[in-house]
Amino acid sequence: MRKIIITLLIMAALIWAVPSLAGFEDHFWPMWRGDIRHTGVTKLKGPEKGKLEWSFKIGPEVSSSPVIDGAGNIYIGSDGQFMWAFSPKGEALWSFPCGGAISSTPALDDKNNLYFGCEDGYVYSLNSKGNLRWKKKTDGSIESSPNILNKFLWVGSEDGNLYCMTLEEGIIVWKYKTGGKIRSSPALTDKGHSFFGSFDGNIYALTADGRLMWKYKTGDAVRSSPAISEENILYVGSDDGYLYAIDLNGDFAWKFKTGDSIVSSPAIGQEGSIIVGSNDGKLYYITRDGDKKWSFKGDFEFGSSPLVDDDGTIYVGCDDNNLYALNHYGKLEWKFQSDICLYSSPALGPKRKLYIGSENGYLYCIEDKKKHLDD
Repeated sequence: MRKIIITLLIMAALIWAVPSLAGFEDHFWPMWRGDIRHTGVTKLKGPEKGKLEWSFKIGPEVSSSPVIDGAGNIYIGSDGQFMWAFSPKGEALWSFPCGGAISSTPALDDKNNLYFGCEDGYVYSLNSKGNLRWKKKTDGSIESSPNILNKFLWVGSEDGNLYCMTLEEGIIVWKYKTGGKIRSSPALTDKGHSFFGSFDGNIYALTADGRLMWKYKTGDAVRSSPAISEENILYVGSDDGYLYAIDLNGDFAWKFKTGDSIVSSPAIGQEGSIIVGSNDGKLYYITRDGDKKWSFKGDFEFGSSPLVDDDGTIYVGCDDNNLYALNHYGKLEWKFQSDICLYSSPALGPKRKLYIGSENGYLYCIEDKKKHLDD
């Protein structure tokens, strides 16, 4: 009975709490896709030239993506089973060993505590010094990236459940079972409503206390993570090759066909445009009405998810080994070539520094080494 009462109190706090984003505004890139709506947008400006500042070998492969705190420190996981922290100068501050590869991108709270999933099935929380605060076991590998709001954490597991946990102790408040694995990372509204995809082909919408509001069936697995626009339209890709636009009541708006599956997660660009990569080797720029404005052809799949800076410049990795920088007209500004594919997604920190992981196990720092008046 006591456990039920505690759970009900926590659920009530979730539903009625005033949205608390304290500290998030002090971080440069606090979680996967940058914010709770997963827009992929930053108010910072990126490098105008793609010059390598430094690199650091952190594992055999890197599919996790970096997050950046208010001091410009970088946090990223590796397939080498470590979570890493770096200074902006590329100095390793600490590393924490886990029981499996880390594909999940971490999330930072206002105290610089870190939360992430691991392929050993655990959700981990570390403090700012890299010490374990708690870990909580699920029944499947975790590649989904956590989202946090109001002292709670949402994350998917390959056991098919979306979990809601407390940030302080990792107590499971509720879990919602889907019909397939969950690698998609949940986008949130400030009311705690969560939106995510499942390998069962559905896009799900849940209330703050874990009840189903609606689900929408696509033609294949949904590995892409949703993005929510200012107009409260949800955009998400599916392995059926379509980008879907659905309002937050679950009403279908439109869908856009690409030439292959979409694993990349969309970003919201200028004038409500949507930018997303496809495994057909193209990055698409789509209007809010669902029309293609332009596409950019890489030499292989776009598994990385794009980032849009304050100038509207788009940064995205590609499986053709290149990191591309495009203006909002689709013109190539520059590219940086790695030794192997980049399916990690970029993040921007202070002084126009861009960070991305690579399949060769390196974390790269890219900057243009040019002094800017607005830096």
